Amino acid sequence: MRDTRLAEWVAATAAVDEPSDIGWYGARGFHHVRGALVERVITVRASSRDNAIAAARADFLPHEDDRGGPCVGNIQLYAMPEPPGHGAEVFSVGRMPARRARSRILRTIMREAVLEEQRLIQVPDASTRTLSTVPVGVAQPNVGWYSARGFHHIFDALEERVFLIRASSRYNAIVVAREEFHLYEAQTGGPFEGSIQIYQMPAPPRHGAEVFSVSRAPARRARPRMVHTICCESIVHGRRFMQVQESDTCDREI
Repeated sequence: MRDTRLAEWVAATAAVDEPSDIGWYGARGFHHVRGALVERVITVRASSRDNAIAAARADFLPHEDDRGGPCVGNIQLYAMPEPPGHGAEVFSVGRMPARRARSRILRTIMREAVLEEQRLIQVPDASTRTLSTVPVGVAQPNVGWYSARGFHHIFDALEERVFLIRASSRYNAIVVAREEFHLYEAQTGGPFEGSIQIYQMPAPPRHGAEVFSVSRAPARRARPRMVHTICCESIVHGRRFMQVQESDTCDREI
């Protein structure tokens, strides 16, 4: 039964369909900025995947504005199932790593070399953490938009999800994120990994808006491995997800 359900999940995410109407997309890419790797997810509104790719490239490829340095790694594109709003999923990707590789992938994405930032909150174990022990200062009123990233174990796959939250404080954003991840766990049967990242968005979601960002400061020799792990390793191409190959950028020297 388990193998049958796993096969059904893989089949459901295998075919790539081209949206014919105007739709919303989440695009993920990396910049190399002053010794740090900056991961960003933006929202794009476009009439087709090709136009969404063009818009994502215009944002992520090398430019000379205040957002920093050259794009590294592949750009990843996700066709959102609904327009951006409270609770909307803006990015999702599935992986099928070997069992022994799962903890390493999770550690690389959620914790390794992550820099503490004003807009980012790390909640190491949101599945058991009591609300009285969340990071200091997050209970202050701060009405706005947030995004949350976390993982589910679904059969032999790891599903990464980023979704939007509208909340009155970072504290409430953590509460909502925990509830959403546990609700998804109940719906899919896929256990919630436990750690989450909350990002306070600088502006409401719209075309070109940055909906998630995290900076890392790995050793120089570790940067290609880190980008490869996040962008390429064990990725399952799905009907909503695609990689935009940028001339061997997953393997080039950073």
